[in-house]
Amino acid sequence: MIHAGVDELLVGDAELMTDRLRASGVPCDLHLWAGQVHDFAVAGNATPEIRRAIKMIGRFVQDVTAQHR
Repeated sequence: MIHAGVDELLVGDAELMTDRLRASGVPCDLHLWAGQVHDFAVAGNATPEIRRAIKMIGRFVQDVTAQHR
């Protein structure tokens, strides 16, 4: 799972990494967020977008760790 702001400088890197992971057979979801800056989710509980991103990340971690038990 990769999160990036639509207009951030590193969005191209996020897209490239997603493409390369998928081409290598690694499942990867790219989530692009409008109006968000790089690493926006570290701001905790400040906006609805951050809360949604953190919930998505939490579900992802639960799913991945459950698969490896």
